[in-house]
Amino acid sequence: MGFSLVGPRFDVPTFLKTIEEWSRHGDAAIQQQDVPWRVLLSGGDAETWVNANVVPLMNRYRSHGFMVVCTLDLGNGIDRTQEAKELVEMKRSIAEPEVQKAFVDFAAAYAKIVKPEYLGLGSELNLLRDHLPDKTNDAMVAMCAEAAKRVKQVSPETILYVSVQAEWAWGRLGGVGGDYKGCEEIFKDFPFIQALGVSSYPAFGWGDPKQLPIDYFRRLLGGRSLPVLMVEGGWPSTDVPGAKSDQDKEARWLKRLFAILDDCHASFVGLLMYTDLDLPHIPELKGTIMPMFATMGLVDIDYKPKPAMAIWDEAFRRPWVRVKD
Repeated sequence: MGFSLVGPRFDVPTFLKTIEEWSRHGDAAIQQQDVPWRVLLSGGDAETWVNANVVPLMNRYRSHGFMVVCTLDLGNGIDRTQEAKELVEMKRSIAEPEVQKAFVDFAAAYAKIVKPEYLGLGSELNLLRDHLPDKTNDAMVAMCAEAAKRVKQVSPETILYVSVQAEWAWGRLGGVGGDYKGCEEIFKDFPFIQALGVSSYPAFGWGDPKQLPIDYFRRLLGGRSLPVLMVEGGWPSTDVPGAKSDQDKEARWLKRLFAILDDCHASFVGLLMYTDLDLPHIPELKGTIMPMFATMGLVDIDYKPKPAMAIWDEAFRRPWVRVKD
């Protein structure tokens, strides 16, 4: 169980304070890592970049004894229907062999240096693949297969996964009560995965936590016995565009979430946000969709616990149980 470094404001002292605050409530850290496309495609060295920009944070996590769960993000973190923002700005695409090679080299460098317990080669790929041209999808599949081989060569113990967007798989993203889609294409396209990562923000697909089916994650497996990792998610604690909520509803979602995780014998649950976001002091988020996620922390911008924190801590105090294969 764990969180990311995201705090109420985006500066190094706040990030460090946030990690210290949640270190009492978690034993793992999650990292959603954008690929540094501009650096890599202009001749930059992947290992040099990882050593300079990733290792200091990982050393901080390891000093706490945290397990590390990292996802390399292939798409746009704000708009999952598009390729990475830097690639789009550069008028480049993962359909290009040079871009594919850059990703493979980066994934290998990341795995070699960081050696995360879990490494995701793409985030919410069911949502991304449904919006990309076939040629780009084919390139992404081939690229990830090659990256998986390279990762296993340099860090054989690292468990590989990709993540899927749960609400999209259920046909509910955006509050539309559509048909269940599943994510069988993901298992077909990425047969190397050893676990399934799940991203879930159900407030934007369901009106109340009690509506979530108990097999909300287990059904995504399609009968497979792969470990499930919830690698990001949340429920707002105030009304936001697209969802009406309050702190009580956030707490009820977390309680339902743990029942859903128990149902599929999940191996890990991570939330990107431990704290709410202090939006007036994060000008770079102005004009983005991030206000929809700003109150998903388990504590407010002053680190004061909300009701959901007690639900999280109750689960965190459970004894470890190893599920048999």
